[in-house]
Amino acid sequence: MLLILPQKLAQVDLVTSECFDCGDIFGHGRFQHWIFILTAASVCAMHCHTLVFRLISGDVDHWCKQPLGVEVMSAASWRNVAIPIDSDGRFSRCTVYKHPDDLNDTQVVGCDEWDYDPERQNSTIVSYWDLVCDRQPLLAVAQVVYIAAALLFMSGVGLAADRLGRQPVLLSSVVVLLLATLVVVSL
Repeated sequence: MLLILPQKLAQVDLVTSECFDCGDIFGHGRFQHWIFILTAASVCAMHCHTLVFRLISGDVDHWCKQPLGVEVMSAASWRNVAIPIDSDGRFSRCTVYKHPDDLNDTQVVGCDEWDYDPERQNSTIVSYWDLVCDRQPLLAVAQVVYIAAALLFMSGVGLAADRLGRQPVLLSSVVVLLLATLVVVSL
């Protein structure tokens, strides 16, 4: 890198050869064009993978599910009868009245199961794996695992590039990344 700085060019390079620019270093051949195209595709695919976690972990409106022994009623009726109102004026998302049929009993308990907004019920990992209320910290764990896996994969790819060569590792990495992107997008 020191040879590219103008001060070093004036002292060292001009004595040994003609002045060069970045075009001489990187070239304009077919290999350089492929590297540019693969790098651009990798950046786009990696950006999709970075953003997908935010898209699949969005907040979903939820409330406590009706127990099996309770008579079947609509979701709106269930919320009006059995779900307490929080201080912000919204229905509680994590608690339910212990005895919803007794209007004088205001004792609340935590939920074991949840119902979700029907429009977004199976569209996020929050609703798919019930990552709400006391299980919400598992969402942060999932994100840490995702980032740690990416870090380990990148380290492994670097070691493989040193042993097997950059070109086969780069090509196989781009193919795997693009295929994974297509799989994630199709879900």
